[in-house]
Amino acid sequence: MYGYGEYIPLTPEEILKRVSQKDIFEFILKKEVILDKGAYYLAPYRREDTSPGCWLETLEGDIYLVDWGDSVRNKNWINLLKVTYNLSFKEALELVNNHFKLGLGDNINSIKEVLTENDEVVEERKFVRTA
Repeated sequence: MYGYGEYIPLTPEEILKRVSQKDIFEFILKKEVILDKGAYYLAPYRREDTSPGCWLETLEGDIYLVDWGDSVRNKNWINLLKVTYNLSFKEALELVNNHFKLGLGDNINSIKEVLTENDEVVEERKFVRTA
């Protein structure tokens, strides 16, 4: 007998049913996200300054990174992944899907594995078969 799992599409909505935006931002930024007096805070992101010039805000239930030192000031988790790791929309979703082991989407995915070392991004494309 062959067993088949239920197919659940790889979409932002399906990801957010299983993982919180806060957890995704902590994965991307590699920093703890702190809720204080109704606002989210974190240490300076990708800049050399010592005073925090970026933070997380919520708007209609979505969390955005606000960074006054970047040309695109407001980024949701998908756009932040795309900009930080030079990913397409689909690759950003696949990265979160694979990191959190959600099992969404096709059985065979083309993913971009992203490794960072000393703020340098190293990319390696490979095909991964998921169960």
